[in-house]
Amino acid sequence: MTAVTAVWWLVASLEIVNRAFFPAPPEVWAAAVEMARSGVLWKDLVVSLGRAATGFVIGTVLGIFLGLMTSRVRLINAALSPFLSVIRPIPSIALVPIAIVWFGIGEASKYFVISYTVFLAVWLNTHHGMSMIAETYIKASRSLGASRSREFLEVVIPAASPHIMAGIRIAAAVAFLSLVAAELTGASAGIGYRLQEARQYIRVDRMFVSLIELGVLGALLDASNAATQPEKPDSHSARAVIRQGPTWQLRLQWRRPDESGLRVRRAIHYASRRHDGTEIQPIMAFNLLEKLTFLGVFIFH
Repeated sequence: MTAVTAVWWLVASLEIVNRAFFPAPPEVWAAAVEMARSGVLWKDLVVSLGRAATGFVIGTVLGIFLGLMTSRVRLINAALSPFLSVIRPIPSIALVPIAIVWFGIGEASKYFVISYTVFLAVWLNTHHGMSMIAETYIKASRSLGASRSREFLEVVIPAASPHIMAGIRIAAAVAFLSLVAAELTGASAGIGYRLQEARQYIRVDRMFVSLIELGVLGALLDASNAATQPEKPDSHSARAVIRQGPTWQLRLQWRRPDESGLRVRRAIHYASRRHDGTEIQPIMAFNLLEKLTFLGVFIFH
């Protein structure tokens, strides 16, 4: 970062580019201080974060819900997937005119543009994750007597969760990418609006401030995403607990890599013995569950 700033300062000082269009770091810093003292900087930041967060929540909820529907219900998939595949390549900025026509220049049009981009990212990953679930999961859970609801909540959703979480992380990034486009719809505050205002008055120093704001927000988002990702997603272990009784149960408890436990294959092997010690037909192993990337508990009666 220091090297980039030094090169920037050198290029501006040598006036390789017209100083009016390429301000030096001190000029950009002065503009940032001016905007901060007037309150414009903080107002834009709060407004833009609020819009991005609202659009992110709306798009995420709709994306997960519709992803579950298109992956589990063939009729819905046949009806909606072709349409969603067609609109997926459309960039968010292309929706600005129609968003203004449909919702006016208020906040609704901005939420629409942001949630559209977020929705597509989450839907695609949710649909893909749910569709990629191996039949082994389903057969194994049914062999252990799991009900349909339990199968869905404790096998299907956890198995697809890595894809869903990946979609949510991508959506958080694209929410900021579409923010500038959303704030073209008649905004009176926000980082995107301030960029447009600075362009009209040829205040390149203020334009740089707004761009740096977006860059810092993106860097913080990347850092938070990296902090929430498991270090070794494929190295979680499991342990099995067999309880004697009229209906014995298998409990698979996922732990962090530094905790001891049995691998899932061994857990299933032990579960294939009755509590009186006699052998029964071995149950299909949850071979793909070894790759789950989160902490969960599965209990089948």
